Amino acid sequence: MASNARRSRTHNQSPVWNHRPPDPASGLASRATDSAQSKPQLGALRELLSDPLSGPAIVVYLAVLKLLLHFYFSAFSNYGLFYDELERIADSKHLDWGYVDDGPLTVWMGWLSRALMGESVFSLRFFPAIAGALTIVIAGLMARELGGGRFAQGLAALAVLIAPVYLGSQNMFCPPASEPVWWGLCAYLVIRIIKTGNTRLWVWFGVIVGLGFLNKPSILFLGAAVTVCLLLTPERQYLFNRWAVIGGLAALVIASPYILWQIPHDWATVQYLAQAKRRATANVPSWIFFGGQITYLHPVNFPIWLAGLGWFLVAKDARSFRVLGWAYLLILGFLLVTKSQIYYFTPVYPFLLAGGGVAVERWVNQRGRRWLKRVLPAVLVAGGLVAAPMMLPVLPIEKTDAYVAAVTAGVLGNTFLITFPFHGAQGWEKLAKVVAEVFHRLSPEEQADCIIFAGNYGEAGAIDYYGPALGLPPATAYHMNYYFWGPPAKSGKVSIYVGLDRDALERSFGEVQQVATFEAPDHVFFVEDHVPIYICRKPRFDLKEIWPKLKERAFLNY
Repeated sequence: MASNARRSRTHNQSPVWNHRPPDPASGLASRATDSAQSKPQLGALRELLSDPLSGPAIVVYLAVLKLLLHFYFSAFSNYGLFYDELERIADSKHLDWGYVDDGPLTVWMGWLSRALMGESVFSLRFFPAIAGALTIVIAGLMARELGGGRFAQGLAALAVLIAPVYLGSQNMFCPPASEPVWWGLCAYLVIRIIKTGNTRLWVWFGVIVGLGFLNKPSILFLGAAVTVCLLLTPERQYLFNRWAVIGGLAALVIASPYILWQIPHDWATVQYLAQAKRRATANVPSWIFFGGQITYLHPVNFPIWLAGLGWFLVAKDARSFRVLGWAYLLILGFLLVTKSQIYYFTPVYPFLLAGGGVAVERWVNQRGRRWLKRVLPAVLVAGGLVAAPMMLPVLPIEKTDAYVAAVTAGVLGNTFLITFPFHGAQGWEKLAKVVAEVFHRLSPEEQADCIIFAGNYGEAGAIDYYGPALGLPPATAYHMNYYFWGPPAKSGKVSIYVGLDRDALERSFGEVQQVATFEAPDHVFFVEDHVPIYICRKPRFDLKEIWPKLKERAFLNY
């Protein structure tokens, strides 16, 4: 992008991002500026079609680039599926209005991907890649609506493109892939409501919140923060009308099936989040949460989103949009108090990067430092190229670990903190093959009545994904959503147990024989190594009777 800016010039020798089409009113070419107020008030689509070097055009180019990156690494990666993805594939074979650790929308999209394109990695990651491109488009549109010109729109879009957290999550079949889309659309609608006074848009705001809730309930943070901050600012005038009420009702109606699902399932998602907090985040210092915001979005993006926050909070020309700055601070305070996961906050940043693009553009114009319009994109591109191998499957896993250690200068100590998605995407097919070898040692009569019991959802998901081609029956587990699917109708007189404790098995069976051990490939996810596989006979229990007692461990995040 920076090199394009150096090569392309208008007739007055201004950079590409500063170029403006001739003024249609006068028919004369005026000197290009970056002020959105000085350019013709064309719609974004009309501007895109009329000027291939316009702000919307640059945003679309970057969105297409991101889409192609994800398509390429999904189609040609040497890595397999991450263990969470294997669980979601199993979920998509049991369509429901809710799941323990996910909202239903991502699972439904997984079902649609499988129905349309089969079971490939590319298929399952198709919609996350689309979400990645949309995140860039939404950031560019917000920058434009906030008054940003070509440079502001391009800078916001480029900042989103290189953000490590989006590169990683949007290359994976997971709810965080589309979170920035739902949050970004909500922020865009708030900007439009304030800018135009069109309060009918609250209906669409409610629809987006409802759909976002079906993806992941965390969008309530944004909805609640926007509501509170509107009430505390002069922009409350846009809130007290029937359209806001209709929007709220729309959000409730759309989200209600997921909420109602929780009731007969003992609020499983609440239980899961509570134990995750106890096990993972309760003792994490606040400074790590702050540091995570910088590293997850990329250190070179930090000045941009910080400038965006400052612009929303103090700039005179952003007075009408103060609500977004205050909403950021309110959500930040809530997540700090509740000891949230670091990545829960990352979908908020597209609107800060959009505001940052506007703030940087205006500062550069006011100071006359137009050379920064070449330097800043170059810095972001360089930073993105450095970060990409940490988030995308560019290198083999051993080289990825070495690369992360070199780039971080050993500060992390354990590169697994960054590379665990790559570790967790290897070895699962081998595990299924080892289990299949054990299963086919049984007689046909024993195979027909055999239960394959896995110790966690990753192992169960691997058996269910790779097992059909290997002649395996569906896996049984009491972990996460597998618990609700219950035990199979088989008697379980002969069972294969994968990864469970031998002492516990010997208390439960009259005959326990370890027949194999899964040895993980080099550099694979360390939890799934030296996994024992047992054939168990003569059960001392009825699995259907004891199943409810297994619930106390069902929602543990391990």
